[in-house]
Amino acid sequence: MDGRAAYRGSVGLDLHMHAPGFERKKVLLDYIAGVMDSLDGFHGAEFTYLPVVYEDDCQVALGSSMLTKSDDQFYELAITFLDGEPRGEQLHPCLLKRDVSDTIMDVAVENLGRIVQAIEDAPNPDSLDVDSMMKHYMDVMGWALYVLRLSVALDPSRGKSAGFDREEAVLVGLMVRVVKLYEAFYQNVAKRQLEICGILLRTLSETEFKLRYLILKAREGTGVGNFFLASYKSEKQMLTYFSQLQEERELEPIESRMLRSIEKELSEEKISKEELLANKNWNLDGKNVREILECLDAEHLYPFAYGGPSRWVHGGWGELRRYHLHKEENGRYSPRLDFGDPDPRFAGPTTIVSLELSKDFLGWSHAGEEEAVTFVIDQILQHVIALEKFHESTL
Repeated sequence: MDGRAAYRGSVGLDLHMHAPGFERKKVLLDYIAGVMDSLDGFHGAEFTYLPVVYEDDCQVALGSSMLTKSDDQFYELAITFLDGEPRGEQLHPCLLKRDVSDTIMDVAVENLGRIVQAIEDAPNPDSLDVDSMMKHYMDVMGWALYVLRLSVALDPSRGKSAGFDREEAVLVGLMVRVVKLYEAFYQNVAKRQLEICGILLRTLSETEFKLRYLILKAREGTGVGNFFLASYKSEKQMLTYFSQLQEERELEPIESRMLRSIEKELSEEKISKEELLANKNWNLDGKNVREILECLDAEHLYPFAYGGPSRWVHGGWGELRRYHLHKEENGRYSPRLDFGDPDPRFAGPTTIVSLELSKDFLGWSHAGEEEAVTFVIDQILQHVIALEKFHESTL
């Protein structure tokens, strides 16, 4: 293409916007996403055509974005082709030399090196106010999301049959759920929607507790217990309802489809209707969340990570008065329609918990290259903990 072929390696992208502010309902991620989409190609059925810089925006492995408030509206975009070795002095040997030739993992290891370098180049926490710290957290959470996704995507089955068995798949599925919830949390921190972050935090905590408990059981060799059967409580209730309904009248088409769908899934999972209808234990191993935390020697976390955040899900008075209502001087209330703004007290601890969980997951899965990923996870953790300590000292 006369020297104009798209770059196929990792790309760094730094966007600096100058404007009075964002457009209505827009955040910085919306602008950077538009820029990234504009620089890749159009994807046809067989090939990519008309790329500007790179073939796909998934090649963007490192970057930053910021807004400078100004009456003049323009932006500066710096693109870096990340070829060659990372220059970070702290790089672990497993990031510099590898015995296995794997194109995908080669790119991943290169990206991990870029993250370590970005941590080295990060600003000192004591130079950041709350607003600039939250802008920095957008980069930090992006690094965390990358290693979370990588930790669950690593293939432990090199040289063996691919994939996981049914019981192993429970743990893998829960870790994937953690990754997706953290990504949604990250997106809503960027959108400055505290109340949605709270709902996601509560769901993330419950998934984390369950996964940690099942990793503990896996190490003890006791399996996943009644996890499968206990997952179908709603299906039991619907089967009971449809059975009673059939005694009174013929099922409507939508009801018949729902019944067939339930029966099909139970058949695929080798769970009989009789077994399901007879079951009365819907807690994992008969344990509620508090009892699961006791097994993890973490019962002290219940009010902070589960009980308290439940207000975001159920809409109790404490949450309503703080985030959805204004109390007027006359003692009456008016609606508050703007969202609360997440601060480092939300971003930091959630990132720490998620990264520590990914280390436990890697320890269980024994995936290839876990040493490299764990090393970078520790680097990110150290940086987040430093940010947290400084922010706490300012409160």
